[in-house]
Amino acid sequence: MLQHNYALQDVARLMTQSPMSINFRDVVRRWISDDNRRLVAIAAVTALHLSAAVILLATEVRWLPWIVFLLSWMFWNCIWLMLLCRPAVSSAVTLSFLIVLILLSRFKHEILLMTVKFLFLMQVFPGLVSLRPLPA
Repeated sequence: MLQHNYALQDVARLMTQSPMSINFRDVVRRWISDDNRRLVAIAAVTALHLSAAVILLATEVRWLPWIVFLLSWMFWNCIWLMLLCRPAVSSAVTLSFLIVLILLSRFKHEILLMTVKFLFLMQVFPGLVSLRPLPA
């Protein structure tokens, strides 16, 4: 009966508060028991590491880039873990950093190839880029 009174008091307290003052952390703590909270945290960190492994397999095809990716993943993960002391947050920051790095690398590679192709076109056909009209 004591547990039931606490639940009624919590509901009454939540009903009297404005919707903006309800703390999300309190709601999650009520929904997830203490035993399952650790499992949820482990599942979140595991999901982040598995997504990094999927990105590794999707973007790299040889063994040397795999080693470089894994070493950079470990390095940045350890740096953020030392600074933040939170495994899930450090994995998320490292994953977002590596995703941005991969996207910038792909963008740079595509722009560089387009520039090289244009310069090659300028060297092969100098009449196309000159200001004088082509002879008929």
